[in-house]
Amino acid sequence: MAYDPVRYAKHQIDRDNFEGRLRLMFEEVDAILAPVMPGVGVKYADMDAFMANIPKLLRSTCPFNMSGSPTVTMPGDFPASTYRSASSWSARI
Repeated sequence: MAYDPVRYAKHQIDRDNFEGRLRLMFEEVDAILAPVMPGVGVKYADMDAFMANIPKLLRSTCPFNMSGSPTVTMPGDFPASTYRSASSWSARI
């Protein structure tokens, strides 16, 4: 698999710009609370369809991963439900 070096470099610059904007945002806010997944739980039978849409799956966590921002993921729960959820906190360091 070959990668276009110019395209790769552009993406690295975009990532660095995003990281800088996120650091500036943390000058104004102390923390960001974001969901870890776009929904609450997935049944095993629906897992293939769920995994087929990776951009939707990653949109809540990828910005923090790509910017190098530390996060803490905490489990969450809905009363009277068998589904589990989680939230991710990101803060400036």
